[in-house]
Amino acid sequence: MQYGIEVKKHPGGLMPRKKIPSPKEIRDWLEWRENGTSEVAIARKTGRDIRTIRAGLQKAVDERRLNIAQIELLRNALKLHQEQLMGAVDWLIQASILPPRDLYVIWRTVEKENSASKVNELPPEVALLKEHLPKDQLVPCLNRWQKASKDYVDNLINFKQIAAAALKQRTGGVFVDANFNSIDDTADRGNVRVKLVESNVLELVYTRSIDKILGSISEHETDVAERIRKDSRNGEVRFGQGNTLAVCPGEEEECRNSILSVLLELPKLPEATRIALSWEELNAAKRELDQALQEIKLSLLITGQCRICKRLKG
Repeated sequence: MQYGIEVKKHPGGLMPRKKIPSPKEIRDWLEWRENGTSEVAIARKTGRDIRTIRAGLQKAVDERRLNIAQIELLRNALKLHQEQLMGAVDWLIQASILPPRDLYVIWRTVEKENSASKVNELPPEVALLKEHLPKDQLVPCLNRWQKASKDYVDNLINFKQIAAAALKQRTGGVFVDANFNSIDDTADRGNVRVKLVESNVLELVYTRSIDKILGSISEHETDVAERIRKDSRNGEVRFGQGNTLAVCPGEEEECRNSILSVLLELPKLPEATRIALSWEELNAAKRELDQALQEIKLSLLITGQCRICKRLKG
């Protein structure tokens, strides 16, 4: 062959016969062959040399095998991609659980900045899921859930900061750790009269206030005032028998009353109302998101496409 032309020797030299068969012609030969036509009959029918027919048939078979292999790879890749998307749905179902109503939050500014909230972090598969379903209810429901989650946590942090400031202001004390070492960088250590054990007194005031705000205090938990006691012998205010709330020699009564006043007044603040409203919004957002996710699960197939689908399909 020469210059894309099938040639044949001739007594007078080389002379052109037919062009190299096109891909369509070769596919036709393969179809005839599979329908029972012999190679010799194909050669006679097309006027081609038998060797050209055989070479063309082999090429067509090889291309078909390659195409079948590529189609199978694509099918498997798309199936795996669907499984990844359904995995993202499952992840959202598990991740969208309601947090504890009195969720522990970091309230000090420095610690809060050094430990960014992960409430709104989503795996990359969720972004692809949103690309597949841009007009589905999932997208606005997920956005509402994320905003409601962030608002609720922010309200808790703000409320805890208010509780901490109120305790310090009312008692005139500073926060210390469980070993009574100061953890309050703003404290005037030379004039410390009252040491407030943060992990005990602040958490007590914070959690009991949230319980009252959200109406989850049971009858046997309403005796907080009776359980906060002064221990004049050790110069402390305690909760029950073992939890030291404050070390305040000579000021046990005043310190106890100050803690109780903070407990009484915190649930009445406007910030407390915001917590209640944000909790209701979070519950409503969860119900909507749950419904959207369950509908996707029941559909069995996630329609649409994302940038990964486009890459796979070429």
